[in-house]
Amino acid sequence: MKRWRPLRRTQIITTFGIGAMVDFPGESLMLAGLDQWKYSSKDKIIDDIRLAKRMNVKYFVQPPVIIDGGESPNLPLLSIRFPLWYQCKTCSTLQKANWYDEKKGLIKCWKCDRSNTTPVRFVVACENGHISDFPWIEWVHKISSEDSDLDKADICDNPKLKLESYGPGLSGIRVMCVNCGKKTGISSAYSQNGVPGMKCTGERPWLGSEGKEVCAKKPKIVQRGASNVYFPEVISSILIPSGKKTSELHKIDLFCNDTEKVKKLKERANAEGIIDKLVIEISMEGAGIDVAFIEEFENRLYGIELDTDDKDISNDQIEVNYRLDEYNELLSCENIDKSKLITNEQNILEYDIFSDIFSNVVLVKKLSVTKVLRGFSRLTTDHESLCSLSLERKSWLPGVRTFGEGIFLKLNDEKVDKWSENPIIQKRIKYLLEREAILADSWHRDKRNLPDKFFLLHAISHILIRQLSFECGYGSSSLSERIYCNRNGGSPMSGILIYTAAGDTEGTMGGLVQQGKPQNLVRTLKKAINHSRWCSSDPVCIESKGQGSDSSNLAACHTCLLLPETCCEEGNRLLDRGLLIGTLVNPEAGFFND
Repeated sequence: MKRWRPLRRTQIITTFGIGAMVDFPGESLMLAGLDQWKYSSKDKIIDDIRLAKRMNVKYFVQPPVIIDGGESPNLPLLSIRFPLWYQCKTCSTLQKANWYDEKKGLIKCWKCDRSNTTPVRFVVACENGHISDFPWIEWVHKISSEDSDLDKADICDNPKLKLESYGPGLSGIRVMCVNCGKKTGISSAYSQNGVPGMKCTGERPWLGSEGKEVCAKKPKIVQRGASNVYFPEVISSILIPSGKKTSELHKIDLFCNDTEKVKKLKERANAEGIIDKLVIEISMEGAGIDVAFIEEFENRLYGIELDTDDKDISNDQIEVNYRLDEYNELLSCENIDKSKLITNEQNILEYDIFSDIFSNVVLVKKLSVTKVLRGFSRLTTDHESLCSLSLERKSWLPGVRTFGEGIFLKLNDEKVDKWSENPIIQKRIKYLLEREAILADSWHRDKRNLPDKFFLLHAISHILIRQLSFECGYGSSSLSERIYCNRNGGSPMSGILIYTAAGDTEGTMGGLVQQGKPQNLVRTLKKAINHSRWCSSDPVCIESKGQGSDSSNLAACHTCLLLPETCCEEGNRLLDRGLLIGTLVNPEAGFFND
């Protein structure tokens, strides 16, 4: 009989996705790849056409919901046991299981005859995403030379291992073979160049035994609960209800991406390669495409692309272009499909002293957020080479749909341009741009050409979220930011969306939208600005030359500006309170100086 272990849908797409280790009482499991997923039509997300096109898939699949009692209309997600080595809590001996052992705990300890075991805390992983058990047997029996190949270890006939702790830290942990008496410490496995003498096994446990591949990277020992063991690449999107044209163009793309259908259709072309329009119309009707879009169909069929080619555009610019659609939709307040998006623009003149700082305030009474797991990486945040979620590429990706509400604010561009001319502001922004360049280099990604207003939008978003958490009834970890800011010209964007979303189909309770009304938002903004003028860590905080993660912030600490990691798109980096309220010497430089 299968045993059930509960996880929330959003956890499967983010923290505990495919390839991540999930701790349960007495065991550690890893969610299997997409090849093992079973789902029904009701689990499909088919209406986010923009995101599907960007991810080059047809649709997304939500993890199934298991009702109480372990019954489900479709099969649950499968997982494997990882790591395989377990340690007895009583006598510290090591015992090995197998990937598909369904028992809670393992076979009884060979020494104390108990099943009181827990997963070992050490595994090995490489930068290509491979992960495997630490080679305990080879390590304790290795040849004395540090450069010796572990494959040539002098292993005894009946190795029985014990993991002992005889002192503080890693230097106080050693593994011992009870049978032959050999023992060695674990700290020497921590080398900058990887585990001495070990080659990467190329194992991808989440894909099963067939997932093993050749790898030349040097594996490193890590603790299974370490933050660098799993970096999910999650793409989020605000659903824009598609009009007729968008929907039909998507159908055309799906048809033309089907090589078999296109091949059969082109077989009916004449000597000049032209297909009769009647034949095309019949094919369109068969595919459910409106024949009124025959010109677009022909252009796509004959190789004339309907959309701009993104091959020579950086990933950063693709993201900006993608958000521009959301930005324009939030400002337009057209509300094509009110079951997915409801927006209500407010009279900016009712916002008192902030009417010259913000040019638009839009209450988003309902929004739909799609989050998709694209892949993941280990040891490094290089998302250019993500680990695969399946053995063969699927026409879908795992995703989850949540519903919520939000407040959208657009800054007055003239006010922003005047503020950014101040040389004091330029000096502080120059530092933040230098830190962005360093981060891009260390994370192996393209450097972003961030404009001055990006840092302003980011700081305003943080002080507003901190204050809203006291006013709207949602904790700060339940609120998220989405910054709309153009990088290299084009249509200007200067907006912030602060939203909350929940998995329930009805969404949230409306408390955030209420805080966006004129009287409430003016009060909230005043409090947020006044609280940002002084931090309990000042003057150290405001005079900081670099603090926080990777020293990527100026005046920003946990007391004044930082938020839970789930809120911030930048991981609490590239923040500066001085952009809002100036410095101790030059308070007039701040955006809210008056």
